Amino acid sequence: MGEEGREYVIPLGAVKLSPKYKRAPKTIRVIRGFLSRHLNVDLEKVKLDPKLNERIWVDGLRFRLSRIKVKISIDEEGNVKVMPSDG
Repeated sequence: MGEEGREYVIPLGAVKLSPKYKRAPKTIRVIRGFLSRHLNVDLEKVKLDPKLNERIWVDGLRFRLSRIKVKISIDEEGNVKVMPSDG
């Protein structure tokens, strides 16, 4: 496989329906679920980059974005690494 640089814009509308104090953990679950569904991989194979994790947790539990643009790379074993997109 070895794909590099594929980008996705992930809608986070479902996150806004959850209580404010649970939005960052819900965001992580939505991102992992979206990518596992669109890439046909298990949830355990989707790994978030620490920079993306910091971007999600910057507001604490009250994550505020309605969508997020991420860049993915897939290694030979089928693991998906999710990084924040620059653009």
